[in-house]
Amino acid sequence: MNNQFLKSCGQAYITDPCDTSNMQKILAKSIIIVEVVGQLLFLYGLLGWAYGVLMQFRNPKSLTYPLSHLTTWLRVDTFAIASFIVSALGFFMWRLTKEFVDSTDKSQT
Repeated sequence: MNNQFLKSCGQAYITDPCDTSNMQKILAKSIIIVEVVGQLLFLYGLLGWAYGVLMQFRNPKSLTYPLSHLTTWLRVDTFAIASFIVSALGFFMWRLTKEFVDSTDKSQT
């Protein structure tokens, strides 16, 4: 095995180019971050979609109203559709990472 000596701040470090444990740790952290972001997008997208649906049941004419006085270009119905799409993408991200984590856990045992 060929070790490389790297100098950093006057200290010598020995690194193994075939050592993949650090890369696996980085990948595991990245997958956890993607899973959490997927859960977050799923939850908040679903809440936004539910808001649009409840507004439609409460007052069907309110769908063409602007979402806020600050965002006059964004209507309630457009917001509900965009929220549903974000929710579906977040659920897809969450399930993909969950399947990946489950499959790596099974292969390690």
